[in-house]
This record gives sequence, structure tokens and C-alpha cells, in this order.
Amino acid sequence: MPVIDVSYPKSTFTVNDKQKIAMWFSDKVINWEGWSDDNTTKKADTIAWSTFNEHNQDDIFVGGEPTNRKLIRVSITTPAGAVSDKLKKIIIEEVDELIMSLLSNGDAIECQDRVWVTFIDLREGDWGSEGKIVTLDNLIQLISGNAG
Repeated sequence: MPVIDVSYPKSTFTVNDKQKIAMWFSDKVINWEGWSDDNTTKKADTIAWSTFNEHNQDDIFVGGEPTNRKLIRVSITTPAGAVSDKLKKIIIEEVDELIMSLLSNGDAIECQDRVWVTFIDLREGDWGSEGKIVTLDNLIQLISGNAG
């Protein structure tokens, strides 16, 4: 049930960049959550959402002051416990590498501190769909094909 929100200044990413990011997340996060075979991966993909939120550069402030730096925030929402602390460290490194590969102009200093990755671990009962609470067991049943 990963939901990925990417927030960034307008004109930072092309449509192709956004599709690359969305596909990368779809592939990676499904595996991070432990879904690996092709059949369950296809089902899990249906609930792996990515959203891209553009904002004006003049809406970005650092230390209370406007900045021209293209700062990107990636927020990853999953059920609580779905991603371990050890795995979060790996995810942060991989997300930073992906985003920097799309932004880098070859100047490593230019790219420092531009990507923040945050995790939102939703506890059981804190999310729902179709007007009802969705549990982790509901998602597992849906993805594994054992929905009753």
C-alpha cells in the first residue's frame, strides 16, 4: 500500500522523469514490502500510488529566507512495521541516488542537501478506502488473491 508523494519546484522534472520515478518506486517499494512473485506484484502495483506535487520556487524558504535551490521532498507512506529501520536507511540512499541522477549537473556540492526523504508509518486503523477501515490483513488478502 505504498503511497509516494514527491514535492518539488515547477520545472524540476519532465514528464519522462516523473514516469521514471513512479515506475522505480512501484518496482522498489513492492519489493521492500516483501511482494516478489509476478502475480502478487501485479496486484500490489494497483495500490502503489505516486503523486507529484509541484509548487512555485518562491514558495520555498530555508531558514525563513527565500531560496533558489531546487529542494525535493519525498514522503513514503506504508503500513506501520512494513519497512524496517534498516531498510529505511537503504531506501533513503536509493531515493537520493535516483533523484540526484535526474537533477545532477555534475557538481556534487550543488546537489548536497537537496532531497529529504520522510516515512509515514500508518498504524492499523488509520487508513481506509471505499468508506471503511482497511487493515494490513485486508491488503495481504487482496494482493495474495485470498480476499474473502
